[in-house]
Amino acid sequence: MFHGSTKDWALLAVGLVLLCACSSNLDPDGAGYPCDANQECAPGFSCSADNRCVREGLSGGAGGSAGSGASGGTESGGAGGVAGSAGSGGVAGSAGEAGSAGTGGCPDNQRRCGDECVNTQLNPDHCGACDTPCTAPPGAIPTCAQGRCDFSCEAGLTRCGDECVDLKADPDNCNACGSICPAVTGGEPACVAGVCGSNCGSGRTECSGSCVDTSSDPENCGGCATQCSAAQVCGPQGCVDDCPTGYTQCGQSCVDIDTNAGHCGGCNQACNAPNHAEAVCSGKTCDFQCLSGFEPCNGGCVDTDDDPNNCGACGNSCVKPAHGSASCSQAQCGFSCDPGYVRCGNACIAIDSDPQHCGGCGVACDAGEVCSAGKCTDTCPGGTKDCGGQCTNTASDPGNCAGCGVACPEPAHGTAVCSDSMCTFDCEGGYSRCGGQCRALDSDVDNCGSCGNRCTAPPGASALCSGGSCDFQCGPGLTECNGKCVNLNTNKLFCGSCSNACETDQVCLSGSCETDCTAPTTDCDGSCVNTTSDPAHCGGCNIECTAPAFGTPTCDTGSCDFSCGPGYVRCADKCVPAQGDPDNCGACDNVCPSVSHGSRICQSGACGVACDSGYSQCGSSCVSLNSDPANCGSCGNQCGSGMVCVSGMCKMDCPGGRTDCGGECVDTSSNPDNCNTCGNSCAEPISGDESGEPVCAGSTCSLSCGAATPDLCSFGSGMGCVDKQTDPGACGDCSTRCGEGERCVSGSCQADACAPGLVKCGGVCVDRNTDNGNCGSCNSGCGLLGLGSRCQAGSCKFSCSSGKTDCGGDCVDVMQSNQHCGACGNRCDSGEVCSAGTCRPFQYASGCWECGGANPTCCVLGSSLLCLPQGVPCP
Repeated sequence: MFHGSTKDWALLAVGLVLLCACSSNLDPDGAGYPCDANQECAPGFSCSADNRCVREGLSGGAGGSAGSGASGGTESGGAGGVAGSAGSGGVAGSAGEAGSAGTGGCPDNQRRCGDECVNTQLNPDHCGACDTPCTAPPGAIPTCAQGRCDFSCEAGLTRCGDECVDLKADPDNCNACGSICPAVTGGEPACVAGVCGSNCGSGRTECSGSCVDTSSDPENCGGCATQCSAAQVCGPQGCVDDCPTGYTQCGQSCVDIDTNAGHCGGCNQACNAPNHAEAVCSGKTCDFQCLSGFEPCNGGCVDTDDDPNNCGACGNSCVKPAHGSASCSQAQCGFSCDPGYVRCGNACIAIDSDPQHCGGCGVACDAGEVCSAGKCTDTCPGGTKDCGGQCTNTASDPGNCAGCGVACPEPAHGTAVCSDSMCTFDCEGGYSRCGGQCRALDSDVDNCGSCGNRCTAPPGASALCSGGSCDFQCGPGLTECNGKCVNLNTNKLFCGSCSNACETDQVCLSGSCETDCTAPTTDCDGSCVNTTSDPAHCGGCNIECTAPAFGTPTCDTGSCDFSCGPGYVRCADKCVPAQGDPDNCGACDNVCPSVSHGSRICQSGACGVACDSGYSQCGSSCVSLNSDPANCGSCGNQCGSGMVCVSGMCKMDCPGGRTDCGGECVDTSSNPDNCNTCGNSCAEPISGDESGEPVCAGSTCSLSCGAATPDLCSFGSGMGCVDKQTDPGACGDCSTRCGEGERCVSGSCQADACAPGLVKCGGVCVDRNTDNGNCGSCNSGCGLLGLGSRCQAGSCKFSCSSGKTDCGGDCVDVMQSNQHCGACGNRCDSGEVCSAGTCRPFQYASGCWECGGANPTCCVLGSSLLCLPQGVPCP
């Protein structure tokens, strides 16, 4: 409330009268602003019979409306559309005609906004209309051209999509937009002067694109490419014959297990670190240290100066408005609006079509009017449809695609698009469309170089994707030799180097071919190994340790275990992303809660949400700022008792055609949460959230299917979205389910040539993990050139490990081997799979929902999903 003297009040009244004389109190067409709820207007104006504010003391012509501006210092009344008054010094407008706005003493190409004359076609603070500011992302300057908002980048920055980046320093856009620097072993990618490099942190040196410790790396000992001989070890003094006092020999490396992050507390016990951090070891205990410029936050490292999820402080998440992007600059939250939207308060608004902000922020259309091209009119022009007062083209509007309220889903790293009334999407720079998702084909191990091309790795290695090409990285203590990861200290075929194989009567001891093994090593098929620490011979010969995805097997005092790779942490028997797993976010079993109208995410170890199109994040919820009475127009703005939220503004009543459902005005003919009646929520697709989303059209519930699963089918348990060309549960049409062992190919059921897990070699289905005639690859037989004559885990062995059965040279688990199920030689048919030693029939499926029942037996085997009879355990 204003407090001041009588003189102050008089000055304020004069100011208001002057302000009202300008176009800011009347819209550009000359029609008066609506009266407020008490039928009152600003000083100098009175409320007319038609609920419009008109200047006092002047009478208008019949049905006329006064012009609002001034021309050459003299206000002139324009012709009026509804009953109004002439402007001061003007004449009354004639009935039924639209009044023309004056310019308030401003040049012809400008209009008065407050106390200044501006060109609303060029001014970014008044773009298209007064008080409609443009926004820009960090590093950019907002611009206005022809009344439309855009932005330009600051000096030294380049526009890449909707952001400004430094092509000389951004590893995701190095020298060119979308040019992503490859991953760096032992460090992080960096961009220096537009050239990709490495950020190795302290204590490591870049050698051939990898970050290594030159004080212990036998391949780079004392400096890059300085290799120790097979009989030497690498220590702080370079290549030596024996490790100095206080150091432990781990392979050919001399390390202090108290402080070495690669061998913390014991050989090959590597510490892990999240992004933007380096692993450290202190007192045989693993930890990590954030790189310069980053701070610890929920188990990760973040830059609180520019991280919108941790802006200014850990966990302070900036609000992302609908049709905009959250930003953080110098530890302060902000946001920028998408192209075609301007900032009105804390929201991004399309003033061309929003009936509450039609042509400018706060310019509301009357009840029954619609907004078209920034003007309030009675009807929508041809080719557009009235969607809650907004004139929109449902053939191209992603928020109302094919019908009002039918919003197109927006994938991560993509933008929703409506084309010819069909939902689709575009991917950001550096990402490509794979089914219904946007994937980085340069670095995604599941879609490397092309969609669906999954990278694999040999035993002891982790799969990598770099520059769109698959590769792999051998685990600690292992070296790549001919596509395999081997221990040069113990492997008889690769003893000391990849080209040195020991004679038949020799063994490999510490990288040298010898006649006998010495304590504490044991002779295992010619390899001198320490069975207390060797993961390939843990506790005894050929007892091989295994690890889950993203993990490396380890052996400690003869017992198998595993460690997780960089960026992953151990949770029970899995390795999960340290900062990105919503089921283990920042800590094991810390499950991020589900959210309506959005997806749960984990970023930098903190739970968050990604809201669906048309919804904004308020705290940890996704809400519609246009209709939520608890967050009307902005987060936390709660409407009073008995009021409803309409287009982001609190109102007493819902507009025509809408129903009050708990304070939210909805169109029950198109609202999926209140379809036909309040509270009647349309069901999600039984085929999963990623396949489609519920919609309400004509007061009837249905589904909008995604591009990867475009076909809508009705099943016994509900509606689902499928691809009839590939789905074995709806192959060719919704009612055709493929039989046992059949796949769906181009809409037709076809018998699969081999059972799951088997491939054809020479016309015969074999398991290349166990078949000694095709061990590791087709026609690669065991028993040649001194190799072992048995095949296990894709490698030739001299004997089968404990728990494996020797079936004519095949080392198999007869409880799950399709070639030797239950007993050697008992081969399952192509429509069967081995489960608990018995051949069982199965059906291929695209989702567990196709297996039926409350608790279906649904199994993942390789890249296939199988339905087995109820109660049958998975292989």
